[in-house]
Amino acid sequence: MDRAFEITTNLLMGKEVSNEDKLWLQKRNAKYEIVRALYMEKMRADGIELKNFQFTPSDKFAETPTIDILNDLLKFSEAIKRGEFTEMEID
Repeated sequence: MDRAFEITTNLLMGKEVSNEDKLWLQKRNAKYEIVRALYMEKMRADGIELKNFQFTPSDKFAETPTIDILNDLLKFSEAIKRGEFTEMEID
C-alpha cells in the first residue's frame, strides 16, 4: 500500500495521523492537482478539450519534480497518438 493511500485510509478510519503525514499528503494532493491542471491546459493549447483527466501516481510521485511528471505524461500521450502505446510507469 502506498503512503498516500495508507494516510488517507487512516484519516477516514479516524486513526491518529501525525501532522507531518497530514502535511505530506496535503502537498502531494496539491501537486497532483497542479499536474492535472497543467496537462489539461497543454492539451487545450494543442486543440484537445479534455473535460477531465485522472492518472495514478507511482510511489515516487511526491519526490519527482513536477516538470518531469508532466513531460512523462506528454510523452505518453504522444506515443498513444502515434500508435506506439506501450505500458509505462510515470512517476
